[in-house]
Amino acid sequence: MGYAICFVRPKAGRTLDETLEDSFSRLSIGSRKLRLSPEQRTGWDQIVRRVTAELGSATSEEFRSDLVLRYQGPSGYMQLNYRGDSAELDVFYFYSGHFALPGILAEAYSIATIVEQETGLAGFDVQAAQWVAGADLALAAVKLDEAIQGLRQFMIRRGEFPG
Repeated sequence: MGYAICFVRPKAGRTLDETLEDSFSRLSIGSRKLRLSPEQRTGWDQIVRRVTAELGSATSEEFRSDLVLRYQGPSGYMQLNYRGDSAELDVFYFYSGHFALPGILAEAYSIATIVEQETGLAGFDVQAAQWVAGADLALAAVKLDEAIQGLRQFMIRRGEFPG
């Protein structure tokens, strides 16, 4: 099960919502070569250092179009794809209900907060339709639960999950 938080760089003279809409309209993941400024590289290094120090072991790799951080925590697996002016945090999780908090969502929002603090990017929880800063984790848990239930029903219909 995937749950996404995306990150955009706030633009002068535009609201965060306008910046987010503009970023989605120009999305071209994997189509350009990664070119980070020294500040963006430092931000990435700080993300890797802090996630490892504050949450536990994480691995990182560099690809043609992005930097990737993989984190396997006690509650689930997450992957952060970083391109300097944008990023996505994908949370792969299959359990719903009360297991989502404080577990996987608390870890995801911790990583999202680190990304915001170290890069100046603003995080947006796509499923809960809310910004990371000031987010309602209870709402995020409800949205995660809804997404998981939908996936389970889909897999049951396909015969891929016991009903």
